[in-house]
Amino acid sequence: MTDAEWVLAIGSIALVGATLGLVYATLRLSSFTKALSSATQEVARIDERRTRMEQRRARLEMARRRIALGEELIRMHRTDWLVPLQGGSFPEAEARVIRELAILVEYEKSQVSKSEMDGILHVLDISNLGTALDALPAQNFLDSFRRVQEKIAGDMQRWRQEVVDLFVEERREK
Repeated sequence: MTDAEWVLAIGSIALVGATLGLVYATLRLSSFTKALSSATQEVARIDERRTRMEQRRARLEMARRRIALGEELIRMHRTDWLVPLQGGSFPEAEARVIRELAILVEYEKSQVSKSEMDGILHVLDISNLGTALDALPAQNFLDSFRRVQEKIAGDMQRWRQEVVDLFVEERREK
């Protein structure tokens, strides 16, 4: 064999060796990529679970707050309000409870309609302006409020069950 043939043979062997090295490196890179993909999928599952838990906790907190406000609303004594309404005011603590509960009620599931609650809120708004109600509109407000109290009382069992369901769902996920 001539020198040129030896150089060509050694070059071919080196090229085969380099090709095998590249194949090995590609296989290693493939296994690292697969491991990275697996880890990424696991991180996505963990993040999805964390997001679900945060959403459930937020729903749970809102449901508990709705129950607490509903219980406060049910305990309110409307007859104490007749004189303030006729004088153009409304007790601020009770107004805050009513306003917050009005935001938290899911009207599509509630016995209370949005229009009923809007009527209550309207009277609170005009009392904030110092507008006095005559005896008949004040009594109509009290009657309407009583109906809302009764409907909220009817919703309480469903609201409490929602809290229980959220707790059960959380336990299942753990």
